[in-house]
Amino acid sequence: MDLDGDDADEFMAAYFEQFEVEYENYDWSRYFGEDGFNPIGILIGVVRRKPALKPLTLGMLELAVTIGRWHTEILEQASLDLIRHPN
Repeated sequence: MDLDGDDADEFMAAYFEQFEVEYENYDWSRYFGEDGFNPIGILIGVVRRKPALKPLTLGMLELAVTIGRWHTEILEQASLDLIRHPN
């Protein structure tokens, strides 16, 4: 997905509501960046070595609907497993 900031927040809020997914374990900053260009944020990220954003996949969104909640560890592991072993 090519979303950041408010657009990403609005998309995920609509997703959680539409599909009735509990989201207390969801952290938007794992998957999405901030809106626009933020030079101070870039400098802080370099100094603090901010981790790279994790990919948020359609498979993760689908699995979260199936289990009814956002469980970061389960969803990210399942996504990695599918990438490593697609069949």
